[in-house]
Amino acid sequence: MKQFNTILKSVCIITTLIFSTVSFGQENEPYDHKVIDKNSIYRIKGSGFENVNEKMLLVFSQMSTKGEDAGEVSLSNNEITVNKSGVYRVSLLCNLTEEELQNKLANYSVNLNGKEVFGTNYHSFPESGKYEFQVQLEKGDKMSFGITRRQEYQDISLNNTLEIRFTDPDLITIIENH
Repeated sequence: MKQFNTILKSVCIITTLIFSTVSFGQENEPYDHKVIDKNSIYRIKGSGFENVNEKMLLVFSQMSTKGEDAGEVSLSNNEITVNKSGVYRVSLLCNLTEEELQNKLANYSVNLNGKEVFGTNYHSFPESGKYEFQVQLEKGDKMSFGITRRQEYQDISLNNTLEIRFTDPDLITIIENH
């Protein structure tokens, strides 16, 4: 029995040493890689909204590109047309009032090919007002964006900003040991 206790103690000590070494080594490992994403970012801006079929659709009027414009998206009549099938990362931001943000008094909606498909609600509205999502789209899909605000805020002008990035894995590089 004494020999069993000695073996058990040895196993416990060795296990403790191994796990503490592994944990210590992981905490002190240097950062040894960097991700470079060369995908273009399309920034689309506009002001206000227009009522279409009793919905408040956000107005977008100008588009610029950060990086090479590969023509993945285009803008026409407040709709974004996808010119290439794939996964897109999208962020939407309007300059809502501080009260609207703090009390979550607004909602965004995302429309795909003329139909509302998803969005925020009063419980999930982001505190910053910036709504971000990722979506699989097909060539020719059209996206538009709506907002729902309480009546007392509808006369306050909105500045709308939309950023869209096609996520082509071939344009993402990981550099080891930089």
